Amino acid sequence: MAASDDIYIRPCVPADAVHVPQVCKMIYAAYRSEASWTTEAHIVSGERISEENLREFIEDNHQPDILLFAFQRSTDLSVPDRVVGTIQLEPKPDHDEALIGLLSVDPTFQSKGIGSKLVRTALEYSKKDLKLSKGVIWVLRNRDDILKWYTRMGFVDSGSTQPFPWPELLKQKDMHFKVLKKIL
Repeated sequence: MAASDDIYIRPCVPADAVHVPQVCKMIYAAYRSEASWTTEAHIVSGERISEENLREFIEDNHQPDILLFAFQRSTDLSVPDRVVGTIQLEPKPDHDEALIGLLSVDPTFQSKGIGSKLVRTALEYSKKDLKLSKGVIWVLRNRDDILKWYTRMGFVDSGSTQPFPWPELLKQKDMHFKVLKKIL
């Protein structure tokens, strides 16, 4: 099912800091709750991102990373649009690639094409605005469902791995990321 027309994606601006509490809850639900098919609760403990770190990220206009939000348009003009997804781009110009991270979709909006729309938008932004030729994603090695999802989106296992940066949060030892790439 395709993402509906009431969903739009745009880069965050400092004024989006107002959404931080709701977005952190959404990210937590996507990464750490059993309500999400993308949960890592059985692999990783702790919060995915703190409100303080997310607020700093949104309000810092001088960093190279880009955070995109997916919004659901409100049908009531007195109610603000709701953030239902996130994705981060970390430009790596020395490698001509953008590292994709913090992909999350509110579990009540999952399986509606929003995650795919976020990834496609991030890749398009990487190519057109950042002038990069590759998208890169790191996926926990034992996440066959997630690996298959990215493969269907055209990502290919590069054969490289990356260590998990916070081993103290791991519930399963010897965990690392597989590095997948896609030519833009």
